[in-house]
Parts: sequence; C-alpha cells; structure tokens
Amino acid sequence: MRYISVILLALVAAISANSPLPFDVEEVESRNTAASGDYRLPEDLDPIHYDVEITPHFTASGTNQAFTFEGIVTITVRAMKDSLNSFVIHQNVREIRSVQLAFENGPQIELKPSDAFEIIEQYQFLKVNLPQGRTLLKGARYVLTVSYIGNINETPLSRGVFRGSYTDTNNQVHWYAATHLQPTHSRQAFPSFDEPGFKSTFRIIINRPTTYAESFSNMRLVSSVPSGDRTKETFAVTPRMS
Repeated sequence: MRYISVILLALVAAISANSPLPFDVEEVESRNTAASGDYRLPEDLDPIHYDVEITPHFTASGTNQAFTFEGIVTITVRAMKDSLNSFVIHQNVREIRSVQLAFENGPQIELKPSDAFEIIEQYQFLKVNLPQGRTLLKGARYVLTVSYIGNINETPLSRGVFRGSYTDTNNQVHWYAATHLQPTHSRQAFPSFDEPGFKSTFRIIINRPTTYAESFSNMRLVSSVPSGDRTKETFAVTPRMS
C-alpha cells in the first residue's frame, strides 16, 4: 500500500514557530516482491472501504505499554470468488486481539471455533478461517473487524507508526507520532490489503491525548469530541486510493 502514507496520523503537541521538529533524511528502501508469489495476496477479496481508529500511548497506563497504540480496523470487502472458506490479509502488528466477520448491514458470521484466525509470520499474513462447510458468497459484501495492538517505533527508518520528540524552552520533552508506510508498511499501522493493486476509501479516527494540540491528516477534520483524557478526531473519507 505504497501511497497511503499521506492520510494517516500525525499527533503533535503545540509547537512554537521557533521550535521546529527535527527530521532526518531517510534512506531509500527497496524490496524485490517479484521473487515469490507467496508474498502476494490472492485476489479473493476486493477491499472497498477502511475505517481505521488508533489510540496512541506515549506512557504506560493500565495494561498499555509505553510507545504502543490500540487499533481497530473495519474493512468492507466484496467476495470475488465462490467457495472461499478462508482468506488472508497483511498484518505486521504487535498483537491481534480479535477478529470478527459480518455481512454488510447484516448478522455476524461465525468463524472456525478452534482457530478463528492465525498468524503466518513468514508472509506477514493474517488468515481468517470459516467453519467447515461455510463459505463466502461471490459478489456479497462483508465487514471484517480486527482489534489489535501496534508499536510506535523509534525512528522513521523503522517505518510504520514512529515517534519523535522535541524539548521546549522549559526543558520539557514532548512526544509526537507520525507514519512512514512506504513501500509495504501500512500493515504495521493496521491490518490491510497492503499492495498498490488494491484501491479503497479510508476514514481515519484518532483518539489523541487531550493535552496534545491536534491531529493531522490529508483530509479535513470532520469532528473533534473530548471524552475524559482523550479527544476523538474523525477525518473525512478519502478518495479511492491505494
């Protein structure tokens, strides 16, 4: 998912004009994905739309570790083939908490009781399994919801969601988070169809700490709703893109 990097979060505290954020020039990353078709997703599903909700944690609180984030991605997909009893998408996050599948505007679909989902580390796949005898219907639309934990990495060179900091005039350190998702690192920010051939629309939702000034996206801010120590900021849906 090469071009989605412009739409994701950039969480920053208030920054004065005389305190610019330091960014290093990154190295160019290349990858030969043509060497093996095993790393490519099959065209079993067509992703139509993503809702991506991210809650960053810069300090440890409760069960949340410092420099991690909670994520929920909801993907509307269309089945492109008959008799699909399982399917895969990309993931490279810290932990998959839960996976749910439902008909669009319809009931939830039971997944395989013994192993509803599995992680295939070699290919960075999340495989979703239906019970024996249950298949998806060609042309039908489904909603896949994945709850997960991700890492806020140390530098942009780590790709995915990364962190940085600056020190204000009172010697207080402020953290921020942003994304670097090229060429195939959207899967670090949220489970996805992380190849440029898959095009979708996206809605980004950031639950930022209320003490932080604002979140940024390439789409306009639609709503900003405070709730306790968080402010939920929702951005407009993007054009269809990869």
